[in-house]
Amino acid sequence: MKLSELVAYKTGLEHYDFIRSSRGLIKKINESQSDIARSNHINDDAIRFGQDTYSEQIANDLDSLERQIENLNDNYVYYKNQIDQLILEHEVEYIKHDEENISQTLGEGIKDLTDRQLRMSAKQKREFISRINLYAEWRWPALIIRPENQDMVEAMCAFDPLYICDLYDDLIQPYVKKFNQVYQNRLRPYTIKPFAPKQKSLDVLPQGQFGFIVAYNLFEHYPLSMVKQMLQEIEKLLKPGGTLLFTFNNCDLSRNIRTIEMGLRCYTPYRLLKPILDQIGFRVVKLETEGDNWLEIKKPGTLRTVRGGQTIGKVWDSKAKRLKAEADAKARQEASEEGVKKAKEQRRQEEILFKKLQKTLGERVPWSASNKGYAKGQHVRFHGKNYVALVNVLPKQKFEQGEWELVE
Repeated sequence: MKLSELVAYKTGLEHYDFIRSSRGLIKKINESQSDIARSNHINDDAIRFGQDTYSEQIANDLDSLERQIENLNDNYVYYKNQIDQLILEHEVEYIKHDEENISQTLGEGIKDLTDRQLRMSAKQKREFISRINLYAEWRWPALIIRPENQDMVEAMCAFDPLYICDLYDDLIQPYVKKFNQVYQNRLRPYTIKPFAPKQKSLDVLPQGQFGFIVAYNLFEHYPLSMVKQMLQEIEKLLKPGGTLLFTFNNCDLSRNIRTIEMGLRCYTPYRLLKPILDQIGFRVVKLETEGDNWLEIKKPGTLRTVRGGQTIGKVWDSKAKRLKAEADAKARQEASEEGVKKAKEQRRQEEILFKKLQKTLGERVPWSASNKGYAKGQHVRFHGKNYVALVNVLPKQKFEQGEWELVE
């Protein structure tokens, strides 16, 4: 029997609970005893069961029944425990296979990664994005590892800034280029090293700075030992109180084990993943077991920020800050006609942009965080209220009240 078949069989056994099922019967027997005890019509001594009255006999029968049910349940639990033991013995080979074949994952190229994209159902994708929306806020930076889904990337635009990373730049740029040039300049694309045993991949990113991280279609393809290493790296990226939302191949479910037997994914049951999360210090917020599985976990602490507005630069660690300051100083020294030329070109592009936007002045459009800008006089609807633009509004995520006038 394959492990997937064994787990499916064991799952079917979980539906039976003899103790719980017998409670209704025992309750009825107790009720009948009460009725018999209250009867004034029958002399109890007139109907004998050997040396006992019926009241005494039914009490003995009930006691015997409860002992038999307990014995039946104990034997059933023992049987299920033996099935669990068989699962543990079988899964050793699956875990060993993952560890021995990690080189295949490490050698994957762009085509390998694009060919195995995760496609959630529309319902599941809405649920996944709704979890992102619970946390989406400009007060803290966010990171998405493996940006396979444009809707999810756009859902994270409310974070500021948004970092996007993957193993190859060609896997990042298609999602970056979906945005206008102004917002592209605010995104932080990073190419990271492959996830490999005893090798850091995320150390190029700011440490301890992220309020929210999404890892999509990533952990499904790595053995448990690597998943632990990756979770430890991500924990160092998060602020205290930060959240990680990630998909994984929950092999507590037989349908997910079948993907391993087909050579598509790795063996990562929640039963073995939970102790790893506990060891690192994560708290489980939500486990999704329908369809494609995902986990929402939180780092201990309270998420705080001292920012008073959206950033206009990157999140830097101390060394990067110093290098950035040195580069800025050098750039100021070298500022010349090139800088003036670029400024003129930017103004020209803005004029072209707003000229195009003026074509929609007669329409009322919903305000969007991923907007392409609004021309002066444009009517928009924001949080159920109507506004008109007082000036030409450049593309931005934040709705600035000073740029708009409330209208009826």
